[in-house]
Formats: sequence, C-alpha cells, structure tokens
Amino acid sequence: MSVITDSNHKEYKRAIQMLNGEGSEWAYDIETNGLDVKNGVIIGFGVSAGLKGFYFCHQYWKDGKLVEALSKDECLVILKLLKNKKLIMWNGSFDIRFTLNYFGVNLINDLHIEGMLAKHTVDEERPFALKDVGVKIYGEQERKEQLDLFESIKKNGGAKHDYYRADLHIMGNYCIKDCHLTFRLAKYYEGKIKEQKLENFFFKDEVMPLYKEVTIPMEMLGIPINVKNLELLQVDITKDIAKLEKQIQTLISPLLKEVFEPWYLWKTYPPRSIPLQICGPATTSHRLWGFLSSREGSGVPGGLYLQRISTRWGILASQYS
Repeated sequence: MSVITDSNHKEYKRAIQMLNGEGSEWAYDIETNGLDVKNGVIIGFGVSAGLKGFYFCHQYWKDGKLVEALSKDECLVILKLLKNKKLIMWNGSFDIRFTLNYFGVNLINDLHIEGMLAKHTVDEERPFALKDVGVKIYGEQERKEQLDLFESIKKNGGAKHDYYRADLHIMGNYCIKDCHLTFRLAKYYEGKIKEQKLENFFFKDEVMPLYKEVTIPMEMLGIPINVKNLELLQVDITKDIAKLEKQIQTLISPLLKEVFEPWYLWKTYPPRSIPLQICGPATTSHRLWGFLSSREGSGVPGGLYLQRISTRWGILASQYS
C-alpha cells in the first residue's frame, strides 16, 4: 500500500507503469470534504487491483486546514489512465459524478461492476454499506481502518463525518483498504452471479446497462423543480391541515367531554384521595372498579359509565398519587 503526495515519488511512477500495463480490472474510490458532488472537493482517491493499492493525495489536513499535495494536473495523469479500464466501485454513481464535476474526467463508460448492485442481485437483504457487508462476509477485522479513521478525526477536532480531517496516512490507508474490500466483495458477488447463471442479466440485459445509461445520467442532470410553486403548495397544505384538524376536533369534542371530563367525580374523589395501592400496573382497572363501586352510595356513578372511566382514572391516580 502506498500513500502518494509527490509526483517525483517512485510509487507515483510505479502506479503509472502498472496502470499502463498490468490488468484491466481496478477498484476506484474517492475521499471528499463532503457530499456535495457539484461543489465539493476531492481530497484524494485510491485504486486497487486486488493486492496492490495506491492512494493519490490531492489535499490533506494540516494545522487546521487543507493543504495541497498532488496538483490537479498530477491527479489527472492517473485518472486518465483509468479510462478504458474495467473499473469496480461501491456506490459508483457518487464517485463518478464527483470525479466528473471536480476533475472533468467522466468514468461512467469505464464502470464494469457496481459492487452494491452485484450484492443486491444475489442478496436483497441488508446491509448494503461497504464496511457492513465486508464484516458480514469476512469478519469484524474489516472495520479496523474505519475505527482508526474516526479516532484520528476526533483527535483533530472534527465530527464523525469529517473524513477530510483525518491524518494523511490514516486517510490514505483507509481509502486503499476500501478499494481492496470493494475489489474482493465485487469478485465474491460476481462469483455468486455466475453460479446462478445471471451474468447476462447483470452485465448485458438489465442491471449494469440501466445503472450506467439511465440511473447515473439522471442523477447527473437532476430533476428540474419549481421552488416557488412548492412553497405555495406548502402554504396551502398547512391551511388544509389546520382546517381538517378543526373539523376533527369538532367531531370528537362531544365524546371527549362525556368520557374525559367527569368534573363532578373529580370534585368528589380527587386523584390524591384514591389509595395508591389500587393502581398496580396489571390490575389498575379492576382495583379502581372495586374502589369506586364501594362508594356508589356517595354519588359516584356506576354501571357502564363507571367502566368507561375506570382505566382513565387509574392513569390519573398513578400520575397524581
């Protein structure tokens, strides 16, 4: 694993040689300063061919701010070599859209396997997050780099989602391990797809073509909305809700008055006068029934009405005793 911050580093040159010659399948993952794919910053990206991995650091956290390591042009040298490769990603739409908006490199046609969709094709049950799936398949050790990352972020005064605040080498190691895991999981689920004879369904007929030709382009373009009209609709909906609430209150008011406002009973037997021992959680109604029935001669109503209010009085007695 190599964390690269300088284009003169031997590992930068080695990465170029490998991308030029060795293997066509590479996992790709980015690290960013947030989730805004249109305006955010890619602080670095990783690639892995399964065993060997590289992290190309564009920016890293130092002395309370992001500082530049590899320039955009130096990053572009690597990214352009990913064109015409068979790329493997996990939630690739995010990485592809962010890469296009920040670096101007469109990798959509180079996406070969979307790992999350490969998993979903043969296993529709949760989880779907990369680390969670890794733990499910390979064990808890797959979470170690994430825990190290969170500790580094905390040490540097960031919130849990502020990945860009992690120390350089912890960030780089985390990204490379994510690339390794993405590669391994994708190949694992590709094997399951082949076992179930779903290769054409996944690669040619439905899953990947729809993802690359429909889903990601739609997410790139977005959906035009009329914000002003939505705001007006919100006002109208609020008015309608208030009107309906008023109608509901009017309809249920007689029932509430009959059942929940026995003021004469309140005056005769205020909650504090009902012994606490009659208010056990399992037998409140029965105990209260006996208590009130024994006092029917004192003006306490009995029969059906007493049944209606017994549970309610049990609750009141518990609250006020």
